[in-house]
Amino acid sequence: RNPHHQGPREEQSGEPFDGERIRVERHPRGAGYTDGAKMVFLDMNLQRHRMAMEVQVIVKDPKEIENIKQRETDITKERIHKILDTGVNVVLTTKGVDDLCMKYFVEAGVLCARRCNREDLRRLAKATGRKMVTTMADMEGNESFD
Repeated sequence: RNPHHQGPREEQSGEPFDGERIRVERHPRGAGYTDGAKMVFLDMNLQRHRMAMEVQVIVKDPKEIENIKQRETDITKERIHKILDTGVNVVLTTKGVDDLCMKYFVEAGVLCARRCNREDLRRLAKATGRKMVTTMADMEGNESFD
């Protein structure tokens, strides 16, 4: 059976359903099914924020290192919450999602699938009237998510 076939199909249980099915890799503890999906399609990595390699920080106190690591974690959490604040309950990305980011999605009850096929996501985005998001940067150089 062609996985890209349009129209009503039967699930593995044999019950007919009207919709589209794609192959995705999701976290084992994450949501596996959702009704009334509000989806976002990403073409970017969702990973822990790290300082750029060319940034040099001189640290005199070991506690400052912990403060830097905590700030990196906070930046990651802020980025994920910008996505969650839009009310989405399904996040599909063509690239990777690291464990910290996945943890925030799981806690929020959001189905998050990584390494999805780009063409599948483009097709779904077009069918739902959405667009693929490739960056969170806005015109002013800040991070935002609409």
